[in-house]
Amino acid sequence: MSSGSVVPKPALPRFLELGNLLSRGEEGADDPFFEIESKDKKPERFLVDPDLMATGRTCVIGSSGSGKSYAVGVICEEMCKSGAPFVIVDVEGEFSGLKEKFEAIWVGDDKGCDLNWNEGVNLNELAEHAAECPPIIFDVSETSRPREKVNQFLISLYREISRRRTPYLVIIEEADRFCPQSGGERLPIIDEIARRGRKRGLGLLLCTQRPSLVEKNVLSQCSNQLVGRLVIKNDLSAVAQFFPEQSILNSLTRLKPGEFFALGSLAPQPEMVSMRKRETGHGGITPKLKAVAIRPSVENFLESMRTPTSRPVPLDDPQPTKSLEPEEVQAPPSALPVTTKNSEVEVVEVNLAPKMADGEGSETHDEPLAVEVRSLPGWEREKSRDGVLGLAPMIEAESVPKLVKLGRSYKVFGHKENVMRVALVFRPLVEVGVRIRSGVIKRKFLTKYFFLDGMSGRLIEVTDRLGFKSGVERLLGLGEGQIVILGALHPERDLSLIEVASISGRSEDEARNLLKRLEDKRLVRSVKMGRTRMYRRTTDVPKIRLASGPLLRFNELLGTDRSQLERLKIKEDQVREVVKGLWRGADIDSFTCVYYPLYVAEVMLRERKRYVWIDGRTGKETDLNPGASSET
Repeated sequence: MSSGSVVPKPALPRFLELGNLLSRGEEGADDPFFEIESKDKKPERFLVDPDLMATGRTCVIGSSGSGKSYAVGVICEEMCKSGAPFVIVDVEGEFSGLKEKFEAIWVGDDKGCDLNWNEGVNLNELAEHAAECPPIIFDVSETSRPREKVNQFLISLYREISRRRTPYLVIIEEADRFCPQSGGERLPIIDEIARRGRKRGLGLLLCTQRPSLVEKNVLSQCSNQLVGRLVIKNDLSAVAQFFPEQSILNSLTRLKPGEFFALGSLAPQPEMVSMRKRETGHGGITPKLKAVAIRPSVENFLESMRTPTSRPVPLDDPQPTKSLEPEEVQAPPSALPVTTKNSEVEVVEVNLAPKMADGEGSETHDEPLAVEVRSLPGWEREKSRDGVLGLAPMIEAESVPKLVKLGRSYKVFGHKENVMRVALVFRPLVEVGVRIRSGVIKRKFLTKYFFLDGMSGRLIEVTDRLGFKSGVERLLGLGEGQIVILGALHPERDLSLIEVASISGRSEDEARNLLKRLEDKRLVRSVKMGRTRMYRRTTDVPKIRLASGPLLRFNELLGTDRSQLERLKIKEDQVREVVKGLWRGADIDSFTCVYYPLYVAEVMLRERKRYVWIDGRTGKETDLNPGASSET
């Protein structure tokens, strides 16, 4: 085959512009916290990373008339603009209009096709050059034996892309025809692409009117979802796995044509979007094509494909090939504002828990919860450059015995406990500044804060007392990858290695090694089910409250106070791994040790001894694990 002149491919754009954002939220359009974009405001564009679309697993779902095929046409136009190679299996002859504006190879039965089924098409050769030629419109709307042609081409394409390790997207219209849940013959190659294609660079986009008729194991692999109007109960049940809340699912029956809910990796939170207007005509009945200038290289390629010697070549089933590390793709978290107030700060709670679904329904991981805390006017932090920062006690030591709740040897009578001694200690806290991508409409990098206990590593919550919350200390000493794997696992349901690798964005080999290390630390347990090993985590992933500014005003401690400072034990490098594992793209911006006053009271009843911790600022008892307390 003559190669002709080589024309460089255009540079990939930063985003695919698919339409406009209509609204966003966690609870659905009926929820008071679901944000609706103002009509007076310029609409926010709905943008998608081209790499996410090219190598990811996406489904576009909607009943007849919902604009499903129209949306796929918009995606194809944007992929053409990006120069990304793809093939669309066109079962209704609707996508030949792409040639009005973009270079594409139309394989079909129409007289205007570039390659005609009636003249013989060598599918093996077509697949061999697919990665380097313009997008392919694989029109099987009028041809005989369409399933055989699709199967043969995809098997050959799978082999070629596995050899080259280059991004390539396969788009399948009416996916229920090729991978039905029941009552039809499935194409095993589609399941193979769904499960193993990403490591080879092979992406998959499934389009269907009836998600209930699509093989659930294939549909559950789709981590990117565009779901339009659905009215049939079985179809609503089939997509329930993608939705975090029932209220959004109920909204599907009211969507207008061209409106979709974007979920999964396509949106940081559930978003209602409207697809933009197509730039090319919607083909199907009688395509009317404008004159298209074809590059010399494409002309030579088409000429070689028309040769009389071209014949379909029978292919065997694909053989497994060595896996390749995939690119990490992780969606940013979702957000839902909930407001509460106290006397000093305004707290805005934001749910960052990502959703993970399986074929039976959707469940929520115990993932990080962020809380944005805005300081009120006049609440500013004073800091000495060279001094030790901390807070002086506001409670006198003599008052502490009166603040301790004393027990008795029996519930209402018997001997009473006595406070034997009281000591003031300054507990080291670490104020961690996290540089993180934030904002809903205008996203930008901000520094937000949380506190850790400098001795035990536990999370600190400042309310009317100093609160110690377990969770983070179990992550200290773990690497970023191990923490990401923990977040992908579920505490109440077993997941296979393939599922863990897909959710975490790691390769199977990397996920297997990380799971082994976590199992050695007793943070993960595994069981063998048949030939498959299943995993679940045995620890919670902590919920962390982030503050937009410092919570407390620290001053330089006096020299008399510094003699009672306890030793800082946690390390900055340990906390950095935790931050990177919990928030994608985040890093530590500051790591500041500050000291907080606590009184420890030794309480005795006969020979039984216990310790009570009193907040030196508020006089409230603080629940501090005795194992984390200091000796006095």
